[in-house]
Amino acid sequence: AGPYTINYSTNSPCDYDAWASAGEAAATAAGFNLNQYSHRVYVFPKKNTCGWAGLGTIGGNPSRAWIAYCDLLDVYAHELGHNVDMHHSSTDMNNDGVSDCEYCDVSDFMGYGGVGPRQVNAPHKEQMGWLPASKVVLATGNTTLSLAPLELYPGTTSLPQALKIAKPNTGEYYYFSYRRKLGFDSSLGTDYADKANIHRYQGSGAIQTFFLGGLSTGQSFSDSANGLTVTQTASTADFVTLQVNFGSVACAPAVPTITMSPASQGGQAGATLSYTVQVVNNDSTSCSSSTFTVTPTAPTGWSASAPGSVTLAPGQSTTLTVVFTSTTGSTGPNSVGVNVTGIEPLHNTSANATYVVNTPDTSAPTAPKNLAGSSKAGRVQLTWTASSDNVSVSAYRVWRNGNLIGQTTATSYSDGGVNSGAAYSYFVTAMDGAGNESVPSTTVTVTVSKGGGKPR
Repeated sequence: AGPYTINYSTNSPCDYDAWASAGEAAATAAGFNLNQYSHRVYVFPKKNTCGWAGLGTIGGNPSRAWIAYCDLLDVYAHELGHNVDMHHSSTDMNNDGVSDCEYCDVSDFMGYGGVGPRQVNAPHKEQMGWLPASKVVLATGNTTLSLAPLELYPGTTSLPQALKIAKPNTGEYYYFSYRRKLGFDSSLGTDYADKANIHRYQGSGAIQTFFLGGLSTGQSFSDSANGLTVTQTASTADFVTLQVNFGSVACAPAVPTITMSPASQGGQAGATLSYTVQVVNNDSTSCSSSTFTVTPTAPTGWSASAPGSVTLAPGQSTTLTVVFTSTTGSTGPNSVGVNVTGIEPLHNTSANATYVVNTPDTSAPTAPKNLAGSSKAGRVQLTWTASSDNVSVSAYRVWRNGNLIGQTTATSYSDGGVNSGAAYSYFVTAMDGAGNESVPSTTVTVTVSKGGGKPR
């Protein structure tokens, strides 16, 4: 209904009850039956003398809310929250039972206004019935569980969304929830986003909730008076995993160390190569033994095998042999590896190495060129121009009268196994490291000069 002009100015003293009565009178005069409205909200211009953003009754019939800062959406949410029995979202960062700041849990619109639209914390969601009972787990003993983000609509996830633990010495409860920058929480602050949020609340009724802090993976919250430790062991975009421990040192799972060696090796296409995989269990000593499943990963069509699984105590390590066989048509370097999985999300990791498929060298060197021969002092001297190869030339073979007589890495050769006055034909071939041989060079004929030659 409205807006209505009432007989007050923006400079009038802050008499919000009188303003509400005047507004109701104007609405009644306009034909509204206010008895039909169990929640009444009075919005007046921001220019006023009140000095606060909004007020609201906690419950009531009718409940009432006064909005003095009409341009702040979360002020409406805050005061209407009071009307449905929610109290302020406060902080107690050292968990000493004394409020640090009544409005400072700004993860909830029952904190300070002017922050922007956002959801409410886990205690308020349970209080209002916005979390079904199936989505709130009450832990009474040691357990490990995963929580879906509190922002999700409960029907869209199979996981619970809040963990509740009794605090017997004060008659309250601890609440743990996972907050993410989703929907109305897209501007959630770093104290809350992507962390397990911890709150304290009496469990029901219009009384303050208290934010105690947030956990990142590997961090713990402890209440020594109640023998309680809660540790965040893992988090993903979809869930956070918490471990609850009563009265003893909590197990702290950790990512295992996985290494493959050698880091790189090669073989021909179709060859089987073996790699050594080392697995180290890095869980804390208070943890039980864990089983790690090792699964090989290889390019499509390759075959691979691994032992399967190993069970290791904290700090224990073992080595496994993983075997990979490439296909006959494989080429180039390829990534091979292992995936390691366990019951704990933190146990899921992987390692990789390189399998280089060596391409067979079937290209022969070019033939030696410019073969020349001469005779001097009863020997034949041969020279030629070097050959080329796609990899490298490893040696030259020297042929006399069609028979192999020697090999050299140089581009010259001296033949002393000749007779004075005799004529000989020579050619040279080039070899590479793969055993490929070039075609012969041109042939040169040399007559051995008299005055030398091999002895008879």
